[in-house]
Amino acid sequence: MPQKPHKPANDIHASICINEMFKIRWPQFLLAYDSSDEWVPIVSGEPGFKRKWRQAVIRLSRDLGLREYEVYVLLLMVEAYLRSIDDLPNIFLNAYPGPHPLHYVDFLDAKEVLTSKGFLEDTEKESGLYFAKNRLKVGQVSSSVLYYFMTGHLDYLSLDSLSKSIDPFLSVCMKCTKDTRGSIFDLDDVKAPLLKEIPFHKSNPVVRFLDHKGYNLREQLAMYLLLGFTLNNYRSISLDSLISFITEEPLAQRLLACSWGNENSPLLRDELLIPAEYRNGQITHFSLNVPKWSQVLPTGVLPLLSIEEFDSTFFTVEPWDKIPEIELEFNGSFVEEVALLDQVLEDDSLNAYFSNLRQINLLPSLMVMLSGQPGTGKTELCRQLARRHQRNLLMINLPSLRDKYYGETEKQVERLFVAISKAQQASTRQPIVLFNEADSFFLSRSSNGQGRVDSTENSIITLMLERLERFEGIVVATTNKTIHMDEAFERRWSIKLNVPLPDFATRYKILRNRLPHWITDPMLEHLASKYVLTGAQVNNVLRKIMLHGKTFREESRVEQFFKDEVRGWKTENRSASIGFR
Repeated sequence: MPQKPHKPANDIHASICINEMFKIRWPQFLLAYDSSDEWVPIVSGEPGFKRKWRQAVIRLSRDLGLREYEVYVLLLMVEAYLRSIDDLPNIFLNAYPGPHPLHYVDFLDAKEVLTSKGFLEDTEKESGLYFAKNRLKVGQVSSSVLYYFMTGHLDYLSLDSLSKSIDPFLSVCMKCTKDTRGSIFDLDDVKAPLLKEIPFHKSNPVVRFLDHKGYNLREQLAMYLLLGFTLNNYRSISLDSLISFITEEPLAQRLLACSWGNENSPLLRDELLIPAEYRNGQITHFSLNVPKWSQVLPTGVLPLLSIEEFDSTFFTVEPWDKIPEIELEFNGSFVEEVALLDQVLEDDSLNAYFSNLRQINLLPSLMVMLSGQPGTGKTELCRQLARRHQRNLLMINLPSLRDKYYGETEKQVERLFVAISKAQQASTRQPIVLFNEADSFFLSRSSNGQGRVDSTENSIITLMLERLERFEGIVVATTNKTIHMDEAFERRWSIKLNVPLPDFATRYKILRNRLPHWITDPMLEHLASKYVLTGAQVNNVLRKIMLHGKTFREESRVEQFFKDEVRGWKTENRSASIGFR
């Protein structure tokens, strides 16, 4: 039994053939249901029919390389497919407006040609029994052909190797999510095209699939966005971003956050999406469950949904959830500076900051320099910030950039930033790029530059300056020798923090929290007031205490450890020292 149209035939025809959104025009072939509840061909004598037919034949023969009767079969398939008709009576063969009658063999030949050219999807061949039932089976029209009819652009018929695997609607999803960063959306550039395209892709397998599953428009938008972002090599997208994209009304945003942010989220109903991150028991990020989409996505798309691998030769990726939580103690004034940095790294603040930079034509980057004496906690501070804000840490291996061959180090620098870019795309959130002990690479350029070595070093530093100038993302550098760094690097850092040596109050807290409980408070106050040690040095003292075993309870010996740690290598008779000092 043929399917009934969703609306009157004239309205359907207006939305398919006459609507201005369709650049390719053709005459209507399907008439409304007759008294026998069957589709019948339109009368060729309709005013303007021949003119529209000749225009369609000329245009499609030229663009698609088809013969006249093949054009007729394609147009018949397109119109029937858009009306969700499975088959047609064979009287449409007699309605062919060409110079010669169209036979069933010609119909099958035309469908085979259209399938070989990729205009129709490859389906099972019709049998003689099917024709004996006086039915013509409607083939599934390629999405690229439908998009060609809508736009008139031949680009959709001569696609490159990447686009051949991606149908036009998925290409729209990719375009709308390309060059966006994390949760930043431009409502005019993203929302409007997607909403505009969905009604014209009701025949697209993805759209039909989600319609059949019963997802509403907002839920479909969320899934189309995740499809686009995943095709653009992003691993997940935040829930806040999806909600802010879909609606700008605060009340609606809160309702969606409550509905979508829990384990009973409608987005998780068919396991098409999966939670990527949680915070306080609520889902904060979603990612695509690729295997669940394999039944509806083109075969060539599935490999593209795997995240592109990056070369990790130049850095070590430390996942945020693998970083142990450590309580750091800093002086009161510095705690306030760290609090400001901590606030900037929050999603909302960072997104707003990056958005403001884009509005004034500046690249979205946050560059932080942490300076201070060795052992003050610069690197650990960066690690704890990464853990707190659930951002992976990319620890750059600066020695790996050096190469013994002339000109290779410059190439290594380029490869480093390419690898960082791929790692950023593969991360659920913008990672933190850490240049530890940056002074070893960001050296001052030689003033004369006469020797080959000086010239090479100067060119490397200049290249690094240029790449940092164009960098997008979060960079943190640590150093205890700012005097050795090139002055041009100074203006690259938007936040410069000097990690101070701990004062008496901070030293006492460190000792109280880390040293064994059997050390008395008066002794702790004495050690804190007399010995100015960093947190790393206190850890070294603690190691020495632990090496002496659990029965070790000598406070005098502990103070000797402090004296040795303060003295460091500056002992006059190192050869006489045996064992642990």
